Amino acid sequence: MNKSSFSAHDNKSIFFLKSLEERFQKIIGMDGKQVEVVFSISDYVIPGVLIKVKSDNLCLPTWVGVNGGRIFFIVRLKCDPEKSEKIMKFAFGGASKVGWSFFYQEASEGETSVWGTLENKKSFVKESSVGVLSLTKNGFFWSNDIAMMMQSAFRTIEREEILTSNKDPEPL
Repeated sequence: MNKSSFSAHDNKSIFFLKSLEERFQKIIGMDGKQVEVVFSISDYVIPGVLIKVKSDNLCLPTWVGVNGGRIFFIVRLKCDPEKSEKIMKFAFGGASKVGWSFFYQEASEGETSVWGTLENKKSFVKESSVGVLSLTKNGFFWSNDIAMMMQSAFRTIEREEILTSNKDPEPL
């Protein structure tokens, strides 16, 4: 999708989503090394990004999308929903305390779509009088929170030696 085809509201969402790339660059794997991050804008109904976080041992594709004040976070794991929930419970515990809800749904035989949603009524991005976009305090908080949640998920998946799906996560 061409960026010019986004509405002004979507452009603010894309700006927020692009802020995640810098935050994700700071994720450290279980080996103590900084991860590699591959980032691309996705072409779904709502603005989103596909972010592949990689270490020597793991590649974890993650999709993050924004629809107004609602944020979506999706990964796919190669295990059943019950095992996924049991393993990821502690990885997402802190996020749950600040408003995230997590769901575990069978995506295909032997794979689970793990997705989180967050409802937020405050703006993530502000626009100056000359059209320059910047994160609000709220946007900065959620951008950091998503990166911390990702680091926790990444390390948990590494530690538990869970396989990730070959399919990129997307809204089901």
